[in-house]
Amino acid sequence: MTFILSIIKSLQKGQVWILLTLGLLVGLVFVFAVPPWMHYDEPGHFEYAWLIANRPGFPERGDYDQDMRRQISASALEVDVEGFTGMMTDPLEIDQPITIWLPVVADHPPTYYFIAGLPLRLVPHSDIVFQLYLVRLVSLVLFLVLIWVGYRVTRELFDARHPLTWMVPLFLITLPSLVDIMTAANNDVAAALAFSLFVWASLALIKRGFSVLRMAALAAALIACVFSKSTALMALPLAPLVILLALFRNKKYEKVAWLVVLVSLVVGGAVVVSWRESAPAFFYSIGVATNPSRITTSQAPVGEAVLLENGRFFNLLTDADRAELAGKTATFGAWIWADTPFSIRPPGIREELVALPALTTSPVPTWERVRFPGVRDRNVIPPSVIPFATDSIELTTIPQFYSFSVEMPPLGGDMSWIYFEPAWDADVNVFWDGIVLAAGDFSDAGAPTFDDDRAQSGTWGGRRFTNLVRNGSAEVGWPVFSGWISDVVDLPNRLVPSISLLLSMFDYPASLPYYFNSISRIFRTFWAVFGWANVALFGQKPYRIFFILTALYLVGIMIGLIRKKLGLSAQVLFFLSIAVVLQIAITLFRGVGSWFWLTYIPVGRYIYPTILPVGLLLMSGADQLVRFVSKTIRIKAGYLYGAFVVVQVGILAWAIFSMWLFYYQL
Repeated sequence: MTFILSIIKSLQKGQVWILLTLGLLVGLVFVFAVPPWMHYDEPGHFEYAWLIANRPGFPERGDYDQDMRRQISASALEVDVEGFTGMMTDPLEIDQPITIWLPVVADHPPTYYFIAGLPLRLVPHSDIVFQLYLVRLVSLVLFLVLIWVGYRVTRELFDARHPLTWMVPLFLITLPSLVDIMTAANNDVAAALAFSLFVWASLALIKRGFSVLRMAALAAALIACVFSKSTALMALPLAPLVILLALFRNKKYEKVAWLVVLVSLVVGGAVVVSWRESAPAFFYSIGVATNPSRITTSQAPVGEAVLLENGRFFNLLTDADRAELAGKTATFGAWIWADTPFSIRPPGIREELVALPALTTSPVPTWERVRFPGVRDRNVIPPSVIPFATDSIELTTIPQFYSFSVEMPPLGGDMSWIYFEPAWDADVNVFWDGIVLAAGDFSDAGAPTFDDDRAQSGTWGGRRFTNLVRNGSAEVGWPVFSGWISDVVDLPNRLVPSISLLLSMFDYPASLPYYFNSISRIFRTFWAVFGWANVALFGQKPYRIFFILTALYLVGIMIGLIRKKLGLSAQVLFFLSIAVVLQIAITLFRGVGSWFWLTYIPVGRYIYPTILPVGLLLMSGADQLVRFVSKTIRIKAGYLYGAFVVVQVGILAWAIFSMWLFYYQL
């Protein structure tokens, strides 16, 4: 403990070189301890850097080098990538490009890859694994810069002897999943560093006010974010807020500043959301442009609104609905018509397995390697597809009621939904109203009589029924993006889904499996899951400690707020909090709606662009907790800070030991 206290005293003197040296040593362990190609998408990221280093200009989508891929593939076989992850490759492939899993050429800005490829220009004919380690070392250098930026940010906010000046950098160095990704061939490294530079410039503006130099630094950081990775683009909407807080930092105008922020948010919402259009609540699609529309028409058989399809769309079933239908006869019905006679394929029910296979962490020798749990290549139960009919539905221009009965098997997936096939003709508009799904055979009973315009229950063939389709008459609307916003946010990488998909969080009886699994996976992979998210910490229920730590840090933040000793101004705290909350929300929503084709459960690395705000907030909580316990129980603060160091170093050692077991002892 005396040794640890002496280290703390050295750190408190502002000896940043100790932190950088520790970061270098830890980073080198991760660079060389993790076998080649054992990071997220590492072969694809390396390929991008290699192509830039070995060919003139920047590569375009689809570019590759078969010989280089053959070397990667052979190396992957040598280190048993298939055995560790379940992903296969064949270096002897001749007729088509050799698989290296998820090529990323042209999907991301080339900035990181240009920098990472610089040392490759010096050794173009060296062993491919040696070249990979060179790229990893470039990432390590950028990680060291991140540590230094973390130190400078805390110095911006606190004096040199404040504990946070070493606690925040130490948190970065001992956060295992962060170190793992920051020493990989991956442009997440650039995103984390670029956004951290933006945080530094932003806090300097907020704390010290406007100046040309600080504005130039903010602009340069914004450019770095734009040209790093899409996960750092949150800096763009945050920049106006930063400028506003900097301009109105004077206490005389503080209330005016917060009023302007509120008005800006309201006006921004008014501009983003359409006031003339809406979407039928509880109906979803994969993209922004294909989301169904809600319109009012005198032709509506039920109420005043009808659903206008713009492509394939879906309606989720709750667990209670699934239980109600399992093993029974079910009847689907709807009023359907088109603006010109047309035929469409009938709807049906589909289910998907959302939950990822658990990472087994029981002690050796029963601890087994877990095959790649990423959804793109994992083995899952084939989804059940249950069409309501096989023949096409012939539509006219007059609303007609169609109904179909089907025998429902037990639904064994995590999520189920009704799928509606599109017209597949851009010149034809198809309308739906009074959509109903009920347990029982009502196929010969004609159209039901609903109790009200919302069509949630009624009488069908003389029998009472409950409609399992929520908002089947489209009377309840959800907001949609205005036209120009829709064009901006309808991105291939699904950075921003439709508002309907965002609002699926309020459809929790049906969407809970996705959100539950996503929150769990994001939390675990943020702290300590490695490789392709398939290497867990060794032990039984190892992630409970991180739940406890997070809860304690949040309690510490609350203590600091109540005692007004957090040391962060309201403006700084607001900026840090909003950055973290927005980044977590974007990460959580990253896979929303993906369950309709192949479920994607996001991971914690997408939060890392805001790792400095996260670290500042969590470590502020840890610092306040230490101070509170020290005064309450009268324990020397130095011993408590020493315990903090022991915990952080212990977590790091635990992570390294877990990877050693996984890769070298099983």
